[in-house]
Amino acid sequence: SLDEYYTKNYEANKAKTWWLAALVDVMFKNKCYTSLVVQKAAKDLHEIKPTAQSAFYLGSLAQRMNKKEEAVAYYDQSAKLEKTAEKKADRYYTIATLLRGSDAKQAKEYLLRSAQMNPKSGKPYLLLAEMYISPGSECGFTPFEKKALYWLAAETLKKAEAAEAKYKPTAADMAERYHK
Repeated sequence: SLDEYYTKNYEANKAKTWWLAALVDVMFKNKCYTSLVVQKAAKDLHEIKPTAQSAFYLGSLAQRMNKKEEAVAYYDQSAKLEKTAEKKADRYYTIATLLRGSDAKQAKEYLLRSAQMNPKSGKPYLLLAEMYISPGSECGFTPFEKKALYWLAAETLKKAEAAEAKYKPTAADMAERYHK
């Protein structure tokens, strides 16, 4: 198996960044996330040569082990190391999805960063619209406040449509529900 091969050859190759990168890449492509050798290799690779991809691998592994704070830190580091605005935006979006249920304010900040980095993406606005209406069913909101949240969500959906035309049907459907 891949795990056996890489475990057997690890010590002899652990200082070779190209070998560690290949190990992690192959193990990820084969969905071997729980393997101890992939976890060790990802950490070693990142220590030797930190890159956007090595930070992303560590974030992904941390997320799979339900270590949300660690995952957010690695994804954030990955975003900072990324060269393209689109990839930075993707990393920020990933962070927002992780934080959505536990820290809505910070999730919103990451969604806005994502939208700023990639103005042609409507995804951040769709998630932001969903987040605006999610607290509306909680206790403590007046009918007016609930309506205001739905209005804000509908306005945010317009930004999704403007950024990316493919979201027009989805945004229109969601807006119709929100306007009711």
